[in-house]
Amino acid sequence: MAYRKAKDKKKTIKELSELDDDCTDIWKENWFDKYEKRSEDLVDISLAQFVSKYYKNNKEYVKRDQPRVMRYRNYDMATDINEYKREIKRKEFESNIDIERTLQICRELCREEVPDDNEEIRDVVGRLPDQKPFQELYNNPKCRDKG
Repeated sequence: MAYRKAKDKKKTIKELSELDDDCTDIWKENWFDKYEKRSEDLVDISLAQFVSKYYKNNKEYVKRDQPRVMRYRNYDMATDINEYKREIKRKEFESNIDIERTLQICRELCREEVPDDNEEIRDVVGRLPDQKPFQELYNNPKCRDKG
């Protein structure tokens, strides 16, 4: 906890007023701090598992019924304005997506149509010329040259 970034959050005025006058602990705990202070029974889990699967209830950590999805990074508007704007736009875009419709479109695009082999053969046969195109004329007695 020795090094703090500018984007780390300070405690609220109410929280600060409850501290002793000589206390220097003005920062709110972030997930790294909470992870460092986790109990012994949570030692074998990763930071990602800890953040997504546990929450603090009073003084102890309780496992969530449904894990959280971690996907956003909070950029500082003062130092990373482009990344901040991009992230805001991405959040707006994702909130407008109809997930079910998107999945349906993906399924339709990925579905392979199995061609009918017989139809393909008939199509090829119809394009091939007869092997003996004049055989019909040769067999017709009216068309023979009497010479």
